[in-house]
Amino acid sequence: QIFSNVGSFAALKEDGSVVTWGESTGGGDSSSVSAQLQSGVAQIFPNHSAFAALKEDGSVITWGDPNNGGDSSSVRPPPPDRGRQSQASAGNYRAPKASVYA
Repeated sequence: QIFSNVGSFAALKEDGSVVTWGESTGGGDSSSVSAQLQSGVAQIFPNHSAFAALKEDGSVITWGDPNNGGDSSSVRPPPPDRGRQSQASAGNYRAPKASVYA
């Protein structure tokens, strides 16, 4: 599948990896998260100038314009008492299993 925004493209390959190209600031350059996009991606969600990849394990990887969703480092994980420990880092957030993204 191929996803696009204003100036960039992201292809979700059959093996669950992602390839990007186009305007670097709008998500065409995913080198900062390329290791996380090598496998296990289930869906890609584009917006005006960024992309979010939902992985099979429930984690979400973002890249592109940091002012338009390309930087999810400010997202905090749920409190530890919710029964699921997770770690947030630049461009990577593990969503609670019950979350639905659409």
